[in-house]
Amino acid sequence: MLKAADAELKIVIAGNPDLTLDRDYCKVFTHKADLQKRKPKKFEKAKELWTGKEATQAGIIYLAERVRTFELKNGANYTINQLAGVYTSPYQPEFYNWGFAYERNEDRFNTAQLDSQFIAPNPVPSWPGINIMLTHGPPRDILIMQSMEGT
Repeated sequence: MLKAADAELKIVIAGNPDLTLDRDYCKVFTHKADLQKRKPKKFEKAKELWTGKEATQAGIIYLAERVRTFELKNGANYTINQLAGVYTSPYQPEFYNWGFAYERNEDRFNTAQLDSQFIAPNPVPSWPGINIMLTHGPPRDILIMQSMEGT
């Protein structure tokens, strides 16, 4: 379906249900023997759907957590050098042991303060370095339909 979409650029990010795309999740929540025999192959196969030759030819771009630059055929630029960077992240606060999770007391998106115990691996650049931000999860308390009671 995505291949057939009439769009030059088709950006895909993973989210917490995409367990086979989250190696860290697989390492923690998969039996060691299963991980050694099957999971690495599942991970590579799942990622190939989004990063392989067929996906690339269809204009599909799988983005992990990072800043990326795009230039479209019509000359439009989405580039950090032109003050319109695109930041993507599949991560969200831990949610019922699903994938791409971080601890709720961590600040994954901002540069660490001097007293911080956690250093974000890919902090969001300050404005004007980013104009477009794509994430899997919504902002805290916005359109959240699931209760976290008892967790």
